[in-house]
Amino acid sequence: MTRTASLLLAAAGLLAVASFCVPRDASASRLDVQNANLMMAWNSCYGTAGAASNLHYACDGSNDGTPLNLVFSFELPSAYPTYHWAQSMATIRIRTADGSPLPDYWRIQPLTYNGCRAAIYTTGSPDHGFTVFGPGIVDAVQCASWFDGAPNFSPTHSGVSLAYPPIAGSDGIKVEAASQPNYGTDPSDPNGVTYPAGSKLSAGAMVFDPAANGCAGCQQEMTFEIVSMNLEACCGLDYYVLYSSGGPGSSVSWQANTNGPTAVRNRTWGAVKSLYR
Repeated sequence: MTRTASLLLAAAGLLAVASFCVPRDASASRLDVQNANLMMAWNSCYGTAGAASNLHYACDGSNDGTPLNLVFSFELPSAYPTYHWAQSMATIRIRTADGSPLPDYWRIQPLTYNGCRAAIYTTGSPDHGFTVFGPGIVDAVQCASWFDGAPNFSPTHSGVSLAYPPIAGSDGIKVEAASQPNYGTDPSDPNGVTYPAGSKLSAGAMVFDPAANGCAGCQQEMTFEIVSMNLEACCGLDYYVLYSSGGPGSSVSWQANTNGPTAVRNRTWGAVKSLYR
């Protein structure tokens, strides 16, 4: 096994231990949904007040220690009951806008796997690079919480974000952000909550620390693309794997030049998705 492969397996194991603590019911079936409406935005849910599609930062240390929130949301393709718990996992690709090699600033995999800075999943962090938002961030109409009704809801200790070691010389890095499965509806309710088809729901947010810590490349333009979203709930329910349509809200940028054209790689969305299937 190559060193890169062993690192990826170790990272995958860490994510599995940290977030997928409840075994899937053997009667559940996987439902793949192509061209799903998956969305993300900085600060708040896509389409809500305060949401941004691009962030500019002076990279001068003025925001060090202030979390940046990349909020994920999705539209249900069909009615879905949550029952006693629900969990989600978003797969994100961060890449350079011009196809150049990934800068050190975005080598955010754990330091034990040769990352340059601990931007997510920082040791001792109360949220481990992932948070679930309550009122004021999510919107009851445009972006209700996937975890609505959880009796033990808390925005901390709610999941984990993990960056996988990138291939040397590549232009991007894969990040998975998974919620804990112990957030759902009231356990005393045998039916739980059923969300109707078309519901727009928040799956949480990846939390970044912008501090450079000596890693170069903060000012380089980057693109964040949401590739897929896994949705699971308790008790034998079928589980979804939603693949992004690449439509409005499926990507955001960092340090983009909003006053003129942006150079991007000529890559089809299907090619991007194929990297993570």
